[in-house]
Amino acid sequence: MAITFDTIAGGELAEKFKMALAQIGRNILDPNMDPKAAGISWIPTWIPKRPAG
Repeated sequence: MAITFDTIAGGELAEKFKMALAQIGRNILDPNMDPKAAGISWIPTWIPKRPAG
């Protein structure tokens, strides 16, 4: 199985990333927003699923 944004956490990572990019776009277009504040911080923590039983 390939590990991609779409396969991690059942696609939840890809969805959160898309939402973060949309928020960055809104921040960039907002004249009251500090331009230096538009960014994404990500600190990955990998917790493997264990088979039940």
